[in-house]
Amino acid sequence: MARTKHLALRKQSRPPSRPTATRTAPAAAAAASTSSAPQSTPTRTSPRTSPSTQGQTQRKKTRYRPGTVALREIRRFQKTWNLLIPAAPFIRLVREISYFFAPEVTRWQAEALIALQEAAEDFLVHLFDDSMLCAIHAKRVTLMKKDFELARRLGGKARPCHEEVNSMEWEFISMSKQEEDLIYRMHKLVGDRWGLIAGRIPGRTAEEIERFWIMKHSDGFANKRRQLRKV
Repeated sequence: MARTKHLALRKQSRPPSRPTATRTAPAAAAAASTSSAPQSTPTRTSPRTSPSTQGQTQRKKTRYRPGTVALREIRRFQKTWNLLIPAAPFIRLVREISYFFAPEVTRWQAEALIALQEAAEDFLVHLFDDSMLCAIHAKRVTLMKKDFELARRLGGKARPCHEEVNSMEWEFISMSKQEEDLIYRMHKLVGDRWGLIAGRIPGRTAEEIERFWIMKHSDGFANKRRQLRKV
């Protein structure tokens, strides 16, 4: 019987042994758990990058001391030459007033409106200056309504024409030298409290003393006095 040659077959790679399989199983399970963990539980994000806290982590506004911003605005407006009053409200006010006095006037030139606004702002600036001086004279820092009233009385500003004419009889209020000295000394102590000053001067009312004071310190009355003397 003939012999046949049997060639040696190449051995295949051995499958992993059981111990190694048992060792890698927990690792695979752990990897699977870690890979599936982000799907079940979201990762923790830092509060700086979370979108919900982006609005809360904005830069906090600087809080300045009282008066700092006001002084900054005053310096800024002093360096500019632009008009401060907004144009649209001022134009509406001008048209309203003009329609009240002259309904037939319905059109205004731009140059006329600008001239009116410049005159109005110039008047207001000088009125504020005089009112602030009155407040400083009263040893106050706050600007009050009575400061504007006193500034208008002393300067004769924005007074109706009929009031200017009717106040001509104020020229006839005369005070003696002693009364004038007492009024000036009392005014330096108590200010514009005309009732207290009138209590120290017998026979004089608070209204008379106030009229006398306005007559002495108003340019309008001084001009009228000169006109009367010329006549």
